[in-house]
This record gives sequence, structure tokens and C-alpha cells, in this order.
Amino acid sequence: MMRITFHKMFVDGSGRGLKKGKLHTVRINYKFWKKHEGKELALSYWEGKPRRRGSTMKTFAVKRLVFVQKADYKRGKGFFTGGKGEKKKKIDEYKMAVNDGFEKLEDFKKWFMNSGYKGGDVGILHFTDMKY
Repeated sequence: MMRITFHKMFVDGSGRGLKKGKLHTVRINYKFWKKHEGKELALSYWEGKPRRRGSTMKTFAVKRLVFVQKADYKRGKGFFTGGKGEKKKKIDEYKMAVNDGFEKLEDFKKWFMNSGYKGGDVGILHFTDMKY
């Protein structure tokens, strides 16, 4: 089973699921994640400092990856969906931020830009049937 790691702030208070309202996660490497569409993922977080001696990874839930939506981020313009031959559609960034578990758009943008994103396609990994 494929493991996907989240920051502990996205784990619900019971420690057994995703925070209420977190419908998806945005990840770099769309092609990698698309191969896992429809499969179950072990949702995990680090106890302690990530990848350090004495730290452990804790699996808190198993969820099915319902759909991986391809999106592209244009700096200063936002996120857009639509592949080759499809009309590009701008995603409401605030709605995307809230659905990703953030309260403020600024926090989502800061988090995303600090994730190692270098440009190109991203995958919006949906845990529900919701799509943009």
C-alpha cells in the first residue's frame, strides 16, 4: 500500500482521520500520483522531527484516492485545470485553499510555494468525488 505523508496539522482531533473539510491535497509530480488513482493510501504523519533518529511515522487512516486531477500553477495568476485539447479553467484559489484544509488563502500559497514546486503540472489528489 502506498504511503502519503501529511503534516500533523491536517489530522483530526481523534487522530484517526483527516481534518474536517480537507477534501484533497495538492502534490507535485502529477504523473506519479495518477498511477495510484483508485488505490488505497496509508495516510501518515511524523511523530517528532521528520526523518530524524528517534522519530517515527504514524499511520492514522487508510483512504481511497478517488481521483487525481491535473492542474497547472501560473505564478501570479493561479491554478488552472484542463489538459491538452481541453479548455483551461481557472480554479477559485480561496475555495481550493479551504478544501485543502487551510483557513486563509495566504497560508495555502505560502505552504505550496515552500513545498519544492518548480513549475509544471501538479496533481490534486481527491479523497471525495468533488472535482474542479
